[in-house]
Amino acid sequence: MTKTNIVDARKLLGDLVKGAPSGHPLNGLSVAEIKQGKSGWNGSAVWPVFESIAPILGALSREDAVEDVRARLDHGHTVPAVLDILSEASWPSPLDGSPDAGIIPATTPATPAPPKGSTAAMRAMLETFTNHAVEAGQAEAQAIMDLQDDLAALAKKVGTELGAVKKAAATSGGGGMDVAAVRGLVASLLKEAKPEEKKAAKAKLAELPPVPDACGLYVKPSWHDDVAGFITADKHGVIGGSSGCGKTYPLKQICSELGRPCKLIAANENLDAETLVALPQIKGGTSSYSDGPLVHAMRHGYVLLIDEGDQLRQGEAIVLNDALESRRITIPQTGEVVEAKAGFCCWFTSNAIGDDLGIYNREGFDESMRQRLLAILASPLTVAQEVKVLCKLESPSGDKLATDEAELLVKWAHAARPLHFGIGGAEPVLEGLPSTRVLVSAVEIWLGFNRQTGAAFKPAKAKGGDVRSALWYPFAATRSAEEVRALKAANLWVW
Repeated sequence: MTKTNIVDARKLLGDLVKGAPSGHPLNGLSVAEIKQGKSGWNGSAVWPVFESIAPILGALSREDAVEDVRARLDHGHTVPAVLDILSEASWPSPLDGSPDAGIIPATTPATPAPPKGSTAAMRAMLETFTNHAVEAGQAEAQAIMDLQDDLAALAKKVGTELGAVKKAAATSGGGGMDVAAVRGLVASLLKEAKPEEKKAAKAKLAELPPVPDACGLYVKPSWHDDVAGFITADKHGVIGGSSGCGKTYPLKQICSELGRPCKLIAANENLDAETLVALPQIKGGTSSYSDGPLVHAMRHGYVLLIDEGDQLRQGEAIVLNDALESRRITIPQTGEVVEAKAGFCCWFTSNAIGDDLGIYNREGFDESMRQRLLAILASPLTVAQEVKVLCKLESPSGDKLATDEAELLVKWAHAARPLHFGIGGAEPVLEGLPSTRVLVSAVEIWLGFNRQTGAAFKPAKAKGGDVRSALWYPFAATRSAEEVRALKAANLWVW
């Protein structure tokens, strides 16, 4: 499973642009715009570049293409030499501004620079020089951004220091970011800041949550591109569908593709409005409040995922209505009004939406809240899709499932699932659901490895039998006597 994601791809493309020789289509593109994350190039602009060169490299995927090019550079190849290998890619010209210009978008006209020495100029410089550190998860970069609104009195000193940093960055390759320089700059800012500014900066200091890792097992559902577009535009929404059909996992993979940080919280009947907004804390004998998950996501501008959002009590969920619609919220305990930063959006998953059989017996979303959300109904993977997922799994020794083994496992699951949902007028008798996640776990046991760590152990296949026997540990071992009887009656008890 590859760990390469949009952040890696964007950084590599920036390196190629910096080293591209004069006359090459990549030469002249803005490295800062490519690398700066949510305000720069997203997956829809970056990934097609690597999709186009993957066949030339013999790579199986765009992620493999990124790793291949990075490995060549790490082993001493120059950028011009690598670009020469890829000359057949017919890189489109960045100067062509037509809608059909190709995979590299036209550069946007530069906006007029603010007057030198002005507070606006200082803030613009701060933003430019913190982009790389934000992507690297540097808390210091967040401190700089949080100080931007309080630095008017330090404009002259900060402008001078930033000028030195800018000169050093240009000398080192143009547009690059030296993290050590960021650290030094923040240290000087905090040292020179007024006590109240320093206190405010430290109080606001918080790292963005990480961008999820790309998963090589992911199979895009039909709604992937639609939701990716909605999240890019900071629209809010809900993914409905039965348990195990794939809702939270695709949302994380979409955030990974877009390079968007996200945080997942689980909804339950104890998650109330007060907890979403502010959390009481006592420090040094003094009581205060820290940001709840909703306010924290709004303040720092990232995607908040609320799993099983229909478990929120309707009276408690009302606090979300104004936050979603107006993108602002007032913290009752302090009176502070928080405006959502660009990048904030909220996505829920729901078992109740699309539950025509009443299996989950939940109150569901309040109608006023549902009207503020775009709704997508997720469908379970087909047999062919699940077989594709299972055949992607590979042990450290290179062992994989044969297609007929994967089909045997998947067809068993598709026969068992109606016992959970009670389809066809029958009573649901199977409490546990043999979801795709359960099947993946069974394949790992069958092949004998942990895909999270890469560690290997004795494979279950060494004991004989067929691949379904590996379902014992992640599924069959915890079935009740009634569930066992139901599986045996359906001729599905294979242990």
